[in-house]
Amino acid sequence: MPFGKIYFEKVFSDLDPYSQENSRYESLKFLRQLDMIDTYRPDAQTIFEIGCGEGHFTKVLADRYPDTEILTVDISRQALCRAETACRGRDNVCFLGGDILDLLFSGALGEAGFDVIIQSESLYYLFLDLLGRRSLFDYFRAITGLLVEGGIFVEVDSVSVATKAPVSVYHWVLRRLATELEVASHREWCELRNKNCSYDLRVYRAAG
Repeated sequence: MPFGKIYFEKVFSDLDPYSQENSRYESLKFLRQLDMIDTYRPDAQTIFEIGCGEGHFTKVLADRYPDTEILTVDISRQALCRAETACRGRDNVCFLGGDILDLLFSGALGEAGFDVIIQSESLYYLFLDLLGRRSLFDYFRAITGLLVEGGIFVEVDSVSVATKAPVSVYHWVLRRLATELEVASHREWCELRNKNCSYDLRVYRAAG
């Protein structure tokens, strides 16, 4: 797997490798995802965040929804340790280490139980592995299968030459397994890349 545990442990050998902590670009992205939750699942009691990294968005989620149970997962042990530190004192957050594909396909996450699932800027890393496993549909069936009735899947993906093709395939699959509620495209100055960058924010509701 080209973007597996070894890759991300190397990435997170540096602190804040994606410059999320003090980035206006990332802060706006966080707020827009919160707006989607407030719009489509304001009564959410459970949230599952896939790919928490160092916990910058996890902390925002925990503060915004203090009465909501939040489960967050990351493949990098280093990142997860920093996320736990960042969220210290927030008792509504639980942390889980592991590869999301292994966790999903082994059944380790159980059955339906989440009002909201969030996957922000990590789906494209899974593409080659999902192709190799011939599991594109299986992945999104598993994701939507974890949602309670009326639950939503909020996903954000950068739009670039490298990500355009895999992300387009993902959306094609998702539209066949769930109802697409909203698509919002944004282009803003990104401090990390020192240029304007684009991303899509999409919301899907599990088919009833």
